Amino acid sequence: MSGGGVTAVDRWIEVSKSAYAHEADGLELLRAIIPMAAPYRVWTNFEFMDNHGGWNEVDALVLGR
Repeated sequence: MSGGGVTAVDRWIEVSKSAYAHEADGLELLRAIIPMAAPYRVWTNFEFMDNHGGWNEVDALVLGR
């Protein structure tokens, strides 16, 4: 896309595939209701390490206004 625009693909980032059908179904429902327009962004299926060394799983992180 010219002009530095953001596409719908850029707004929904699937970090990894869901291993479970019920999670995938829930994410599809979320995808249907979250606008694919500014200022919304979604990242799905990722993990992060907290300050104590514990791992945390995130199914979906939605940023918006």
